[in-house]
Amino acid sequence: MLYEVSFELNGVYCANLVETNTGMETAKEYFIQEKLDGDRSRFCGISEHYGSRKPGMPIHTVPDGWKGKHSKKLVLVDILCEYLTEKNFNADGSPSDDDSYYKIVQVKTERPVSEIIKEVREDGWCREMDGCDDVKAIIGMEDYVGDTLEARMVLSIVGHNGDIVRNKNVLVCVYRDTTGLRYDEKDDNNLVYLEVPQNVLSEYMKKHQLPKDWLDIYTADDTIDFFDYAKASILGIYPA
Repeated sequence: MLYEVSFELNGVYCANLVETNTGMETAKEYFIQEKLDGDRSRFCGISEHYGSRKPGMPIHTVPDGWKGKHSKKLVLVDILCEYLTEKNFNADGSPSDDDSYYKIVQVKTERPVSEIIKEVREDGWCREMDGCDDVKAIIGMEDYVGDTLEARMVLSIVGHNGDIVRNKNVLVCVYRDTTGLRYDEKDDNNLVYLEVPQNVLSEYMKKHQLPKDWLDIYTADDTIDFFDYAKASILGIYPA
């Protein structure tokens, strides 16, 4: 079967033919991946070709068994960031009594989320933040104090494949100030939930010789050390 594909080349719309017996979607993916170097923005459309072949029109044959390259899954990662504004300083340049400011920024990545978590913990930044619109909005604030923005922790992952299996995770309530987050004065709240794998909680309970129903009866007073114990395995932090 012949398919006619249209695409853009140096500002000019062009057409080629693709021959395959495995369907239109295969023809499309083959042309994008092998002839456009994966640049989907240049691909314009595809249709079945029934007419005669125009003289000089290139024709590409999809090899038997061609599977293509599996595209990586783009995921969204929410990161809690801390920064300062001019309100954090007095007129003489000394620190004021105002707390620093927190904002959640969302970055896009194809990398494993474990790499993002590692960079945030070690550097207070990840490379996806360089072109992030949310980050640009903070830096562009009129009263933002330069070079004070730092990533504090990964809060949640949206649509990630493989790093999170939610039916094997649990939420554990802890005091905010045991996690490095400050007391939420606006909502008068000092509690957050930590999402961790079930096996991490099981190991914690075993270490402290806790009863099987502990998760049903505990309070945040019982989890003072849980963040430090589980911080290498925390998958998300959520408001309580």
